[in-house]
Amino acid sequence: MESGDITGVVIAVAVGVLAFAVSRYATRYFAQRRAQRETAKKAAGQSRQVRRANARRQR
Repeated sequence: MESGDITGVVIAVAVGVLAFAVSRYATRYFAQRRAQRETAKKAAGQSRQVRRANARRQR
């Protein structure tokens, strides 16, 4: 392998690792946002007393 070939392989691997890291971060970020949205939607239909009791239970 020549020096140019090795450089190309290193760049390809680096781009692959970066793409993998970005996709993992995005998946985690959007899953967390979806969970927060579902919790807020569920809490919107509850009375204040029920919300406070649930908050106490989670502590």
